[in-house]
Amino acid sequence: MLTPYKHPWYLALQQQESTTNSEFLSQQKQKLEELGPTFIELRDENTTAWAAGLFEGEGSLSQRKDNKGWRLKIAMTDFDIVERFAKHFNIKVTGPYNYNTRTRKDGTPLNDFWHAETGKKGLIMDIIQEVYPYLGDRRREKADQFIEWYQQ
Repeated sequence: MLTPYKHPWYLALQQQESTTNSEFLSQQKQKLEELGPTFIELRDENTTAWAAGLFEGEGSLSQRKDNKGWRLKIAMTDFDIVERFAKHFNIKVTGPYNYNTRTRKDGTPLNDFWHAETGKKGLIMDIIQEVYPYLGDRRREKADQFIEWYQQ
């Protein structure tokens, strides 16, 4: 029989002890993230692979039009996912942004979206070095262009 998988956050939560009823009730009022380590705080190969996959699907790395710098960004409508990515790499989240006039084919408005982005070349280099082994050919080619520019 297979043992059900228990996430490290859940295991950490189970290890906490409550000695009084009031202590237990005060823990119930806390946000879940305050009760134990979150997925993103456990910085290991799995979280790096997760962040690289998110960057691969939702991110971009582009050179500024004036050729004086680069931007690394992810943008999507799921704030919690953008926030996890941003915390993983210590990047600021901005938004929500709204398309205002743009709609889907059925006429419904598009959802608000969030950005996690940076133009700090040292931070971009750190991120690229961490996710590089997980990138596909197209993103890896863009990363190589950034690395070449960075070394100049």
